[in-house]
Amino acid sequence: MVAIINTLLLKQQRVVLPEGHSTYAQITSGVPQGSVLGPLLFLLFINNVVDLFFGAVNVKLYADDIKIYLEIVDDADIDQLQMGIDSLSAWADTWQLTLAVEKTMRLRVGLCKSSPDAQYYLNGSALRTVDEVRDLGIFVDANMCFKAHINVIVAEAHLRANQN
Repeated sequence: MVAIINTLLLKQQRVVLPEGHSTYAQITSGVPQGSVLGPLLFLLFINNVVDLFFGAVNVKLYADDIKIYLEIVDDADIDQLQMGIDSLSAWADTWQLTLAVEKTMRLRVGLCKSSPDAQYYLNGSALRTVDEVRDLGIFVDANMCFKAHINVIVAEAHLRANQN
């Protein structure tokens, strides 16, 4: 999962509250937070990111997250996925976006252990490999099992039931 932040070019921005306001600050990138048009402008700005990926590489966008994935059968697939990651990084650099490398992770999904495995890199940093991930509030593991998610829900229910 790659979180994309800082998107549109603006001249100045300030915070306005009932008690007063801040001074104007120069802004070189970003979507105005709390604005009516901000989400639409962000979507228009990143809409072409899906054009970066070719072949069997799949891409899914949700808000400021992007997921890219590919069935890895051989070393050529490994190279193709890394090229997709590199294309995303180059696109972000072109548009002065910051990719949150520390929030970016790799989840290998599947039961087959014989398929080739590789390390992937974003901006020169090795992507962290995880056994489970929380995506849109749901915990999923490498076997597409929801046991971790169910355990979290049960633990939260126990806490609520035992509160006075």
